[in-house]
Amino acid sequence: FIGCATVNFGELRRLSDFVCPELDDETMFGDFFWGSTAHADDLEAMLVPCFFEHKREEIVDIAQGRGLPWSYVANTRDLVEANPHLKARGSLVEMEHPRAGKLLYFVPCNRFSEIGTRLLPAPFLGQHNEEIFGGWLGLTKNDITKLAEAGII
Repeated sequence: FIGCATVNFGELRRLSDFVCPELDDETMFGDFFWGSTAHADDLEAMLVPCFFEHKREEIVDIAQGRGLPWSYVANTRDLVEANPHLKARGSLVEMEHPRAGKLLYFVPCNRFSEIGTRLLPAPFLGQHNEEIFGGWLGLTKNDITKLAEAGII
């Protein structure tokens, strides 16, 4: 998906040489930006074929090159796995999870040269119950068992 923020006829006109010359028709599209949807189907019929002929990054680059605030709608992979900034910083590492297999984990962004980073796989449900409820909160093993049996933890 492409997020298209084109707010006036002049902006649409700047795309006409890329999409199709018919976009440069103020009589057809001049009222479009004032809420008229009379020619919305015509506009869509012109834009969609162009969108299918080009990759989304190319469409966005061309629109932004013409001063239009367009962007593609990013999915999780775009934002995380394929993000060049995160790759360059080494912000993602693959780790083996005992049940789920290999997963990508974020490395904390506030890394310092003198301080190491310790990454652990995501815990299992209830894995730290004894540590938290027993060690931190002082409950006995019997108390923790009763809470688990009652479905509280």
